[in-house]
Amino acid sequence: MSLSDLDRRVLTALRADGRATLRDVADAADLPTATVAECVQELEDRGVVVGYEPRLDYDRLGYDTAAVFELETNQSMLPTVIDRLRDERQVTTVYEVSGSRDVIVLGRYGGSEGVEDQRQALWRIPGVVDVSVSVIEETRRDFEAPPLDPDGDAADDGDG
Repeated sequence: MSLSDLDRRVLTALRADGRATLRDVADAADLPTATVAECVQELEDRGVVVGYEPRLDYDRLGYDTAAVFELETNQSMLPTVIDRLRDERQVTTVYEVSGSRDVIVLGRYGGSEGVEDQRQALWRIPGVVDVSVSVIEETRRDFEAPPLDPDGDAADDGDG
């Protein structure tokens, strides 16, 4: 899907502040508010903009420990495993991956006991044959979203 210059300008402003009013987005993009409103509606209709979410400080909410779990599953049970992960309250993200593991699970916990409880809960899911866990000690860099190139394709910086 390609993006117009107008789309890119509006999306850039929205990425900077997803809670901005249409007027604020219009000011940031140097566009009339009515134009921005129409563009945002079209982006939502096309499925480019799928929601607006607050960015939370999980440490302040008591979830000061982040963990990455790598699951190996019985391949015939993979859809069941992924569906069952929806029930895990502290799981924030689930990826189906290729390689030596089948699923990567990210979660936030109130300490190492919560991580261990989650590890044990993952083992109890039918179809899980191995679980490994890594606790994130420190976030060194939180990357911004990739730039929107003129063609609307993923940017290729040559490091590839």
